[in-house]
Amino acid sequence: MIWALIFMFVGVIALSSSMKRHFKQCYPQRKMPSLRLLFIFRMSGYLSLFISIYFCIIAQGVGLGLVVWFGAVTVVTLVQAMLLSYRPKWIISIGTIVLFCAAYTGI
Repeated sequence: MIWALIFMFVGVIALSSSMKRHFKQCYPQRKMPSLRLLFIFRMSGYLSLFISIYFCIIAQGVGLGLVVWFGAVTVVTLVQAMLLSYRPKWIISIGTIVLFCAAYTGI
């Protein structure tokens, strides 16, 4: 389930970064991204969310796994929305820390 949460958080970060307005919030010093980069963010976000669905289904079964996934993605999205509202520059840092911690611990 930890992997599912990690992939959910990374997927939501990638999906929010695929929108020009949120990309500008997270990266104020950069110029506007190309359409290709936005497409890559969008597809990697969807892929991460599908991988998190897979991990939830493996851990809990189809019936309960989908319910757990919807509940967890709701909480992750709420955290993401709060971070975008109050500390948009922290999103990339927190996402990077989450990925490094997951890679270090070998979850």
